[in-house]
Amino acid sequence: MQVELADSCWQDELRGRAAALREAPGVTAKPIEHIGSTTTPRLDAKPTIDIEVSVADLHNLDRYRGPVEQLGYTRCEHSLGDLDPRFFAAPEGAAHIHVCHSGNEWERRYLLFRDDHKARTWTHSRFGS
Repeated sequence: MQVELADSCWQDELRGRAAALREAPGVTAKPIEHIGSTTTPRLDAKPTIDIEVSVADLHNLDRYRGPVEQLGYTRCEHSLGDLDPRFFAAPEGAAHIHVCHSGNEWERRYLLFRDDHKARTWTHSRFGS
């Protein structure tokens, strides 16, 4: 894993990617959240913008797969449980989209991870070491 110095541009990158997702036809996700280590100001992190997208029907992959792929993301296929997140990656790992069923355990875990990173000062010093 490549860790880079904290970059204030990560927040701008998220805003642009989230806006493109919100405007994509067929993507009716609410909410779209910035998750992962790049959410924490002044935290050195892997330079990948992780985005959590909550959808009401995780089983209707075709509804949002095409629009997300038209934005340049590639669906990453792997064995999944019924309600595990669906994963898309931007070229060269610049961003990842984690599509979750709204209200399920994965959505909760992603948000807890993000909030924990922001709240605990010890994670700031340990994550990049």
